[in-house]
Amino acid sequence: QLWASFRGQLLARTVRGMMCYEKALRILARMEYPRSAVAGGGPDDAPSVTRHEHGAWVQRLVEKKFCYVVAAQVYGRNRVSQDVRQRWQAES
Repeated sequence: QLWASFRGQLLARTVRGMMCYEKALRILARMEYPRSAVAGGGPDDAPSVTRHEHGAWVQRLVEKKFCYVVAAQVYGRNRVSQDVRQRWQAES
């Protein structure tokens, strides 16, 4: 929340940036770990994992790097609320 606020970015832009980062990690993992490397074979060996299995392995690897945490901020509504607790939340 503070990072997005300090950077002046909207939540949608922040989430879109994280999605691009996820896509970049997926591409990098496919380049660094081709199917033959995941299967444990050498460059001349035929890969023993299917394309689907390799894709699932890459996805699990990328998921280990980060996860999405998205929240909505209701600062403006809480700031002008009649409820003291909501105003306090907006100030803290």
